[in-house]
Amino acid sequence: MDTTHKDFIFLKNLLTEFVSQPHLIRRFQIMKETKISGWEIWFQIELAIFLQQHEDVADWERESRHSIDKRKVDWRNNISIDFYIRQRCAHGLIPLEIKQNEVAKQCIKNMIEDINKFRKIKPSSHKTNREPWCLGIHNKVNEKTIRDYLTDYDLIYNENYFWIHEIPNTEYMITLF
Repeated sequence: MDTTHKDFIFLKNLLTEFVSQPHLIRRFQIMKETKISGWEIWFQIELAIFLQQHEDVADWERESRHSIDKRKVDWRNNISIDFYIRQRCAHGLIPLEIKQNEVAKQCIKNMIEDINKFRKIKPSSHKTNREPWCLGIHNKVNEKTIRDYLTDYDLIYNENYFWIHEIPNTEYMITLF
């Protein structure tokens, strides 16, 4: 089994367990009922706590700063990657970007922008040779709609490493690619 496949299975299992926690489900319900928005940072902090306590996670970092390749972008000197996660008994770090938006289409667009952001990191500043994964949290839509958005934004992705998952008892879902 190759590294990309192992990372995909690990992230799918980890994220399924994470978003299925009863206390998170209740918070998602409250946020929807009260129309709270802009909770991406809260989600990241909850994920950090979860990673810290998870037996299959050896190490993790949040908001890791990197220098950019100034030939590709010249308006900022640094960018941050939301998470690096290392699975227990694995050697490399898995980069994970997270986006949250009520509107699925905007969330997908922001996810693609994060992937492009990752590709602007100066090669000497990289912590891993792995491609980034991007996780989006948005309102539920059907799978075809998500795939149409990816096509609309011209994202070339591997079908084998695309996953959507409805968060139980909520109006939200997650998308990973």
